[in-house]
Amino acid sequence: MVLFFELSVTDDKNCSSKDTINVTVKRTIIPGDLDDNESVDLDGAILALKILTGQNVINYSDEKLSLKDIIFIMQTKSFRF
Repeated sequence: MVLFFELSVTDDKNCSSKDTINVTVKRTIIPGDLDDNESVDLDGAILALKILTGQNVINYSDEKLSLKDIIFIMQTKSFRF
């Protein structure tokens, strides 16, 4: 995804300049995607359960994880029958 921003700057002598800045977003954060596989799935729910039960999990540092996160994952459309 590419975002475009127009930047306008004016100095104390009232000289101004405008430019457009393009920002490319290469990665988006998906709520409930705990294992960073770009989907909310059972693997993420299992990872959350491992973290909450104190099991050693590599490369995960979100200290705000709670049971609410697991419930959110389980309530997504991928788990509705």
